[in-house]
Amino acid sequence: MNSSNSLVHVDLSRNNLNSSIFQWLSGTHTNLVYLDLSENYFRGSSIPAAFGNMSSLEYIIIYGSELEGGFPNSFAKLCRLRHLATLGPWG
Repeated sequence: MNSSNSLVHVDLSRNNLNSSIFQWLSGTHTNLVYLDLSENYFRGSSIPAAFGNMSSLEYIIIYGSELEGGFPNSFAKLCRLRHLATLGPWG
């Protein structure tokens, strides 16, 4: 799926993905509202700044994905963001 501007809901949870999925997601999904990347294998990776360009995002779920670092400054551009789940299901 090279041009996926029509995607609105993407659930890629529990797929043992690595950080290469960030390149696919970044910049091409302008209408994406819901993104679930929970319980994947992003060990040592951080959230890419390009996520801040996904201006339609309202829900981001990334708990249990072994991400490191904080949130990029570009997250300030996510004006529609209503739900950000970063903690694991146990606390």
